[in-house]
Amino acid sequence: MFPKINDNIIEIEENKPISLGKCFKFDFENGQHIIVDGKFVECDFKENIQHFIQVVLKTKINTFKVYIGDENEDFGLSIYNYIGNKVYHKGFILSETKREITEQLLNHPFIKEVDNFNFDFENTNLTITFNCYLQNDEVLHIKEAIGIEL
Repeated sequence: MFPKINDNIIEIEENKPISLGKCFKFDFENGQHIIVDGKFVECDFKENIQHFIQVVLKTKINTFKVYIGDENEDFGLSIYNYIGNKVYHKGFILSETKREITEQLLNHPFIKEVDNFNFDFENTNLTITFNCYLQNDEVLHIKEAIGIEL
């Protein structure tokens, strides 16, 4: 009786709908897509956005041109350029990382705010935690470990 509302579509300006499109589950630890019964497993709405966030966090800045729309756009994080580099102060690197993550994620049409960052070092791992607020008022609590030595 009632139409099914697709939560993967939002209307931003001038009533033009924007869709997330299809995204398939990916196991970042093993570096492979998840396949069940010979078929790729599709992400739901939240998994799609979490996948985007993980790709941003795990990509060295401007490594893959497929993610870049124009020459003035950056994709990924420059923190990977600082591995083993003792020239820059850790505070500067973390400040830049926070700025880059925020800028990258706010480019996504379904993400409206990113805050509450925390950086935790343990040996050569940097664990980044933060909150990501979506256009539909859901909150994603992100926790991602990056192997790095500063």
